[in-house]
Amino acid sequence: MLPQEDERSWMYDGAITRWRRCSRVIVNTESGVRLAAFPVTFLEQCGDNTWSYVLHVLNLLVEPVDGCPGVVVDDAGAFVVGDQSPEAGNYKYKQLSKHKAPILIEPESTRSGSSRSSKDQDAFKSRLIARDNACLLSGRTAEKCIAAHIIPQSRPDVYEDITGDPYAFRFLASSGLLLDPALHKSFDTLDWSLYHKDDIFHVHYFVPKESSDFALHGVAIPSTRFSPYAGEPEPDPDMIDEAIKQIKHKGGSINQVDAHNWKSADDAFGVINHIESAETIQAESLLDSGASHHLVNNRSILSRVESIPTITFGLAGAGSLTASQKGCVEIPTPK
Repeated sequence: MLPQEDERSWMYDGAITRWRRCSRVIVNTESGVRLAAFPVTFLEQCGDNTWSYVLHVLNLLVEPVDGCPGVVVDDAGAFVVGDQSPEAGNYKYKQLSKHKAPILIEPESTRSGSSRSSKDQDAFKSRLIARDNACLLSGRTAEKCIAAHIIPQSRPDVYEDITGDPYAFRFLASSGLLLDPALHKSFDTLDWSLYHKDDIFHVHYFVPKESSDFALHGVAIPSTRFSPYAGEPEPDPDMIDEAIKQIKHKGGSINQVDAHNWKSADDAFGVINHIESAETIQAESLLDSGASHHLVNNRSILSRVESIPTITFGLAGAGSLTASQKGCVEIPTPK
């Protein structure tokens, strides 16, 4: 359980009084309560200048919750890497649910641990190369790719839920995707996933940041994309569904979809189509007022988000628009 605003005893500020003239690593809870402040110089000289040490201290400051491991994320929501040195700045501490990726006991560069070399991991990559031949999305050559787990290999409990086997082998081809490093990283941070229907996998980019991300959204990957001669199974649709659950539970629940990089309604359609339980969808920079009218008046889109109390569109120079669905869309007048 995390501390509340009035629980000042939770703060780990002892070192601050001795290390005043240096930058700090500041960690708050998701609600903004200061949990700890670590002077950088203190960390550099403490004998274990790693995020693993910081997390160890943080876990001592909170009441543990069974099945909800603590993790630290940066301002972008990316998990810190256990064996790396912390940099000065503001971070957040979270206690994750079952549908969240854990921070591993062994330091790893990604939540799935797919970048690390091991006998099983090397064989896993060989299976995926035989099946996928190249990066499943970008087409980058296999030698430059990473064998990525659909479900983190650190979650045997999830594998057991899916397969019914408490000793399920987590390095079958059906458990993974061959991805280039950039796509592997964005997959691990739950920016995108796949949707399986009628023997076709569709790319769903939930957090597109660049034009190349938008270009990938909706791309269809037919079963013919996988080598028929490899003898390796396609990605497991049940694992794909579990990955979708992880996205829906990202941060515990999706409270806001920050879409400040959307340039038109077309950029937003695919993302909104797959958001079902957010409290707010905020698109701050829809530049084309005509496209914005189209988005607001598109009932096929709005019908999918009827349970969302508010969708806010901040329109650049567009003035006020009238919501087409009562109680569902709120559009402020830009200043």
